Amino acid sequence: MNHALITARLLESARVVSLASIALTVFSRDPIVMALGIVALYYALRVEFDARIFRDIADGKLTLEEFDAAMPHRKSGRPLEDRCRGARRLVTILGVITVMQLATLLVRSFLKS
Repeated sequence: MNHALITARLLESARVVSLASIALTVFSRDPIVMALGIVALYYALRVEFDARIFRDIADGKLTLEEFDAAMPHRKSGRPLEDRCRGARRLVTILGVITVMQLATLLVRSFLKS
């Protein structure tokens, strides 16, 4: 099974969640929603970066060793499966933050009426 390809596709599909969060942030005047949007933007950028890296690994344009050499960090040398798990975690966090934005808007709308 090609874990890198599947992970790349998951990360690429998370763009919809990123766009939803951006829309909620831009069109909301609620400071909590906007603050959550800033946090979501950080995760959206991480997800997008990882999507491109996993796509390059899946396409054979980049190896884990080349990536680790270019981006030295404390987690270098991890197996692909661990990296895929970490990438899925980023998508989950992005989704949770976006749901929190929506829930905040709904609750505040309900309380105003």
